Amino acid sequence: MIDPAACEAVLEALRDLGLLDEPARTRARAVLQPDWAFASAVSLADSMHLHVKVPAVEELPRAELERLSGGTVENERPGYVKFPTASGLNMIFSSIPTSMEDLLPERARIHAARLDHIGLDLRQERPDVRAAFDGAPAAARASGWRHAAQGSDDRAVHCCHFTVARKHWIFPPESAAPGCPVELAYGPLRVHGAVAGCDLRPLDPDEARERGAPAVGLPRLERLTLDLREGALTIGQVEEALSRPGARGVRELVVLPPSPAGDALELVAALLERYPVELRLSGAEAARVPPGRLAALGGRYSLEVVVRLESVPPASEADAASLSALCAAGLVPVVEVPLSEAVAPRAQMLASLRALGVARPRLRLAPGAAGDPEQLIGVVLDPPHEAKLECGRGRSLSARGVSACRFRAGDPAAADRAALDGRAQPIRLGHPACVACHREASTCAL
Repeated sequence: MIDPAACEAVLEALRDLGLLDEPARTRARAVLQPDWAFASAVSLADSMHLHVKVPAVEELPRAELERLSGGTVENERPGYVKFPTASGLNMIFSSIPTSMEDLLPERARIHAARLDHIGLDLRQERPDVRAAFDGAPAAARASGWRHAAQGSDDRAVHCCHFTVARKHWIFPPESAAPGCPVELAYGPLRVHGAVAGCDLRPLDPDEARERGAPAVGLPRLERLTLDLREGALTIGQVEEALSRPGARGVRELVVLPPSPAGDALELVAALLERYPVELRLSGAEAARVPPGRLAALGGRYSLEVVVRLESVPPASEADAASLSALCAAGLVPVVEVPLSEAVAPRAQMLASLRALGVARPRLRLAPGAAGDPEQLIGVVLDPPHEAKLECGRGRSLSARGVSACRFRAGDPAAADRAALDGRAQPIRLGHPACVACHREASTCAL
């Protein structure tokens, strides 16, 4: 529990260490007052934390901070460290991006320690704690404060290698205590090893609405997806597209075949003469393609076979049999599984694949369920993340034309024929599929 008197001593120590200026100390003290707007949540919280941005975590006065924490470090990774204290006031310091604001060029540089937000850790899954948490948005609106939520019944909030069920972010005006963002985190921290990366603190909703959804540029077209599911493309059409000025940097082709998938093998064989090709098959499609023919192509050319399964181990015997047949033919397919909270641990999935005869299993976690595009309002992209998005490195060609990705064929907002001429248009993330792709892009290459 939180001991206000003991917290005061920690706040004074942080001030004396130059890690908390007087305005930030005043903000933290305001949260501990019995008349604060969310005092009931403070009384139910297991702990609270101050998240302080610093120029370099490695330059912190480590010995002094460990004296405050009794020598305990709760969580640490490069650019991030968390010290607990007996007062119930925990100290987090980071010099890596932990909020959308940190990705804005005009705000990214940290010159001195500054308070980013104050957090209340509502770890107990009790009715009174849940009621206080659920009531936070209405209480914020009643006070004229802004609110943003993270997490849902289907997806927890990721914090480094931990998850928490849900978060509410409250943004009071500067004139109201505490004058900085307040985080209410509900539920116990759980280790989740399948996902790397963090859900960054959102922008203030007022600023988010002003910025809108992010737009992703395409510095160089490196990957072209040939989507044959809604109509055939001849080798002549593909060669014409690849001859255009903007496509001369293409280094890899992805083929999404029609059903039956065997109808596309002649095109795949012709393309392999010039390019590495990734052939993406569902478990059912893989069962209908002669494994020997794929093995012959794979033995002569750079062919990557990706088999998309809903789960590992496979949900159907047919999917398991088709995977085993590909391996028996000498192929080493990549098995792609949609990422979700229910996904099995990686080691368990690899063991299941070995049991099916996949001697050297390769596993890829792909974006899972789509979401509400409103979730992307105010999202800020950093260049490494942007480059991992499908629309940040490639385009999709189908009978409908050129689009940002295979999920948005026929979407006028994602049409981009000019990309083949070297004049790719920035694509705004405004489609349900964009939510999953943005959320899980960092895991797609596993």
